[in-house]
Amino acid sequence: MFWKTYELEGNVYLKDTTIVLAKMNPSGCIDTTRHIVKFTNEIAFSLNATYSCPNKNDANIGLELLSSDTYKYYINGAEAELTGASFKNFGAGNYLIEIVDQYGCKASESIQIIDKQAVEYELVANDISCIDGFTVLKVKLKNYTESQVTIKWSNGISGVENKITSGGNYTVEISNGCTNISEPFDIKGPVSTNLFKKYIVCSGNKLDLLDKTFSRDTIVYRTVVNALGCVDSTTYDLQFGQKFNYILDITGSCPDKNDGKIFIDMKTQR
Repeated sequence: MFWKTYELEGNVYLKDTTIVLAKMNPSGCIDTTRHIVKFTNEIAFSLNATYSCPNKNDANIGLELLSSDTYKYYINGAEAELTGASFKNFGAGNYLIEIVDQYGCKASESIQIIDKQAVEYELVANDISCIDGFTVLKVKLKNYTESQVTIKWSNGISGVENKITSGGNYTVEISNGCTNISEPFDIKGPVSTNLFKKYIVCSGNKLDLLDKTFSRDTIVYRTVVNALGCVDSTTYDLQFGQKFNYILDITGSCPDKNDGKIFIDMKTQR
């Protein structure tokens, strides 16, 4: 036995001991009894478990024994076979592992097996920029890390990002070992863009834009040509507010009365 004490004839023993008890009967005859108290080694171990796929018995319970002896194993009361260092082929659920040595001493521990979650993700895809000449396709994982899944692209790239320089149809495959997901991409490019941007500036202010300073209504065109001859253009419409010319006349109020006046004589001009 382990983690326990043994009591005999009013004495408590904590380690292996040989005890000889002698008793004399009324006739003077002495009977001796020899008791051998042996404490077995502690059954020390730890458990770990893999995830299971939903509705499948494909998870393993790993066992690391910290003591060496001959044992029998039981899982939820049924005798189990240890293959290598694990018990194999279990589905999601709670399991009680019992280990019994040759003397009938036992130790037990519970463990839970959990199904793998479905992969939650977001796809990021833009057409190829005319200016940059490339785009980056991305898979943003929400409940897994990159090392926990396998991500492969149809152009031979692996991982969450795929930099491409030519348009076309692409596919990404995501697997968590249970479920395989396939997502298509239709990428155009390089694609010319024609943007229009309007700025309204308050009177008397200036606007710094494209390394220049503007102080009146202006329309600016900007074009960029990449090495493939693709052209991006941007139109900037700058509008400045009105200028005002005014006379301000204020008359005071009498004490404790609201009879003051403010008079504005205003002429608006550009």
